Amino acid sequence: MKLLNKLLALLLCLILLFGVCPPAALAAEETADRTVIRIRAADDLAELAQLCTLDSWSRDKTILLEQDIDLSHVEFSAIPSFGGTFDGQGHTITGLRLSVLSDTCGLFRYIQSSGVVQNLRVEGSILPKSTKNMLGGIAGNNAGTIQRCQFRGGIVGYSTAGGIAGINEASGQIINCNFSGTVSGEHYIGGIAGQNLGSIVRCENTGSVNINEIAPSLDQDRIDLDYLSSTEAAPATTDIGGIAGFSSGVIQSCLNSGPVGYPHTGYNIGGIVGRQTGYLDSCINKGLIQGRKDVGGIAGQMEPQLMLKYDQNTLDRIWTELDVLESMVDGFLENTSGAADQLTGKIQGVSDSAATIKNAVTNLSNAVTNWAD
Repeated sequence: MKLLNKLLALLLCLILLFGVCPPAALAAEETADRTVIRIRAADDLAELAQLCTLDSWSRDKTILLEQDIDLSHVEFSAIPSFGGTFDGQGHTITGLRLSVLSDTCGLFRYIQSSGVVQNLRVEGSILPKSTKNMLGGIAGNNAGTIQRCQFRGGIVGYSTAGGIAGINEASGQIINCNFSGTVSGEHYIGGIAGQNLGSIVRCENTGSVNINEIAPSLDQDRIDLDYLSSTEAAPATTDIGGIAGFSSGVIQSCLNSGPVGYPHTGYNIGGIVGRQTGYLDSCINKGLIQGRKDVGGIAGQMEPQLMLKYDQNTLDRIWTELDVLESMVDGFLENTSGAADQLTGKIQGVSDSAATIKNAVTNLSNAVTNWAD
C-alpha cells in the first residue's frame, strides 16, 4: 500500500512538472541568465498562449519570433499574461481575429511591469461580440514596455480602446510604435492608447479614430450614482484623441496624421489627446479633427484647473508666534547689554530673521485677503 501511494505521488509530480514546462514544440535553450524559446509556427504561438495562463511562467524567458506567422487557420486566443521579453525580430503576425467575450484583449491581454514586447508587426482585428472594454492591437493592458511595434487593422470597443494598447498603466512605456487602420468606441479612444497613465514617446498614428457616428449604448448592469456622474455616462462620445483618448502621464514627440472624430458629435476631441492632465510636449497633428465641444488640434481639453487655498487663521497664528519670538529676543538683548559683541551679533541676526519672516507672512496674508476680495 505504501509503495502504491509513493507511485501515485511520483506520477502526480510528473504531471505537474510537465504541465508547466514547455512542450517539445517550444523547446527551451538555456543561457546564463534566461531561457530562450523560439516561435516558428502558428501552433507554437497558440501553445505559448496556453502556457502564459500562469502569470509567472514567462518571467526570465525570452521569446524569439523566427519567421512571419499567419493565424488565419489556427484557433488562437490572446496571450493572457506576459512578463518576459517577446522579440518579434521584425517579423509579422497576420490573421489575428479576436472576437472577445470578456474585457481586456489584444495579442497580449496583459503585459506585466517586467514584460517587454518589441520589434513586432501585427495585422488583424479585434471585434467584440458584445460591448467590451480595454482593447488594444498589441495589449489590452500594458504595465511594461512596448517598443518598435506596429498594429494594422480594426478595433471596435466600448471604452478604453487604442491601436497599440487599451490602457497604458503608470509603469507602462510605449515607444516608437505606430498604428494604421480604424479604432472606434464611445469613451477613452486613441490611435495609440485609450488611456495613458505612463509614457508614450515618439509614436505615430496614421489610422482613423472614431470617424463614424457611434450610437450610444447603456450597460444596465452599471447604472449607479457614481457611473451616472462620470464621463462615461455622457450622452455622446468623449475623450477621443489621435494618440490617446485620455492622458495623465507623458506624451512626448508624437505625430498624428489620421482623421479624428465625427462632425457635430463628441466632447473632448483632440489631434493628439482628447483630455490631458499630464505632460504633453513636442507633438504634431496633421489630421482633420471634428467634434461638437472642446475640440482642438492638439488637445480637446487641458486640465487640471488648479486652486491654491490658504488658511487665514493659520497665517494669523504664525504671525502672532513670530511676534512673540521677536519680542523675547529683543528683551534678551536688552538684559545682556554687557555680553560679548559676537554673541550679541548672532542673537541680533535671529531677531532680524524673525522680523523678515513676519513681513513675508504679512505679505502672504495680504495677498490672500486681496484674492478673496
